[in-house]
Amino acid sequence: MSVDQLTELQHRLLDARIVRHVLDANEFESLETDQAYLSQAQMIQHYCQETDTTVSGWKVALSGAPAQAKYALQHPVYGHLCSDMQLENESCIALANLYQPKLEVELAFILKQTITTADLTDAELLAKVGQIRPAIEIADTRWQNWQFNLAQFLADNAAAQFYILGDEIEVAIADLDNHPLIEHTNLDVTVTTQSEDHPIRNYLWLVRTLLQQAKSLNAGDVILTGSIIRPMDLNIGQYDFSVLGQKLSLQVI
Repeated sequence: MSVDQLTELQHRLLDARIVRHVLDANEFESLETDQAYLSQAQMIQHYCQETDTTVSGWKVALSGAPAQAKYALQHPVYGHLCSDMQLENESCIALANLYQPKLEVELAFILKQTITTADLTDAELLAKVGQIRPAIEIADTRWQNWQFNLAQFLADNAAAQFYILGDEIEVAIADLDNHPLIEHTNLDVTVTTQSEDHPIRNYLWLVRTLLQQAKSLNAGDVILTGSIIRPMDLNIGQYDFSVLGQKLSLQVI
């Protein structure tokens, strides 16, 4: 894709995100994967300027084996989080304000220290996590009918839309495997986390990937570590979860 086409794509995705409409993926089929992260970063920079918000962290996406197989990946991908994407726990949102949303339940790792070098052990990187909090992510896409290729998904900031954080979990990061992650929900969900798709593994992958790309990881950053359930279509109703002793709720009208 040419520079002019990339610029047009960024402007179109930015407008679609702010005004809430969708694009036809067929218009931008020539976007290449190696251009997509650059386009994502530039679009988010413009989004923050236009909406007076700031980057608040990062999300891991396509962390499950089926999603990776669909796009011939051997690893997850990532997107940016912005402060205006965070909703309060027990929020009520209108389905009419979204286009084609999906709900995921995740663990959020909150950094207590800035990370500036990749020359750290796994244990040292895990020690940078100050809190673990349960999270709901509401993913939505600017591509019509969820039809996109990998590069288009990345350029659209990995479908990041909203996220909700619960209170801090009183379980040490090293003990996550010793507890059922979702203790209760009023919904029929499928827990999907496997050893190759563990929140810790996803966190370590993300941090090392971002540092290799000379990106910033700052104290206070929220890192959504990938869905621990099969993503669900978001519909009108009440969504309640108990995750490692903490409550998450969302009402959709």
